[in-house]
Amino acid sequence: MLRSLRALTYHHPLGARQTSAVTNRRALKRKWVKALQAEGIPEPELAVKYIVDHLTRSNRPKGHVCVTRSDDLVSRAESMLEQRRRRVPLQYIIGEWDFRNVTLKTIAPVLIPRPETEQLVDHVLTSCQSTSHGAEGWVWFLDVGCGSGAISIALLAERPELRGVAIDISTEAVDLTKENAIMNNVQGRLDVMQASIGNCSNLTFGGRLFDILVCNPPYIPSHVLQGLDPEVLWFEDHRALDGGHDGLRVTVQVLEAAQSIVKKGGHIWLELTADLDLRQLMELNSHWRLSLHQSYSDFAHKILFHHLVNGQV
Repeated sequence: MLRSLRALTYHHPLGARQTSAVTNRRALKRKWVKALQAEGIPEPELAVKYIVDHLTRSNRPKGHVCVTRSDDLVSRAESMLEQRRRRVPLQYIIGEWDFRNVTLKTIAPVLIPRPETEQLVDHVLTSCQSTSHGAEGWVWFLDVGCGSGAISIALLAERPELRGVAIDISTEAVDLTKENAIMNNVQGRLDVMQASIGNCSNLTFGGRLFDILVCNPPYIPSHVLQGLDPEVLWFEDHRALDGGHDGLRVTVQVLEAAQSIVKKGGHIWLELTADLDLRQLMELNSHWRLSLHQSYSDFAHKILFHHLVNGQV
């Protein structure tokens, strides 16, 4: 394991040499920030901070790190910053990212967990409090489009009474979810499979009905994709982003499937962009045996999270 670069400052005697080291460290970090700024890279200070913290195994944003005493670490940092200059997302460069109380491995092209999705987990956990345990003593959930496994793994890490099934059409996502489940010691309570919710008639789940279905579906209209930031457009799996011509293609598939795989009275949680009108979609599909219970805003005060119940009320 690499020693913290901060520790290297302790080898300097007090006085001019230590002062010089600190000055050089700051100058080098400023140089890196300016280089990213010159390329128009968003949030260059954040990129430098996270990369330096990662290399020194430090999570302290204001930690005293000295990057002038190790050519190897400087070289590695500059290699990672060069990736960022090419618009590679920071999460892919570092290779891991925190999500709520868990740390997840992050690799391209599997979708990077978004911070607002942490709030979706909060809402799902609230549903768990009002959900009675089944005969086996478990509350079962289905995570549709699991990606890195962020939602499933966060839920399992925080609630020992939960068991889940996670599905995704991407081989890379399925493999990554399995790996992240093992990393966070929840693999015994999570079944992961490559499957499409659009073919739910072929998915029996062992005859199981779920207490909760949670999904952060692709919801970006196809014609909008080309306008996305390079970090998203160039590196993330478009299948996890493209919601069809109206952004609702996968959402419709999920809601149609939910009626047959979620228990009556069970919960369905969706994260959708604020631009999509779920209430109008429900009105257009009045034959669905679903009720839109409530919608919630994210921390930016945009309606993103929707709670539905299987069974009309």
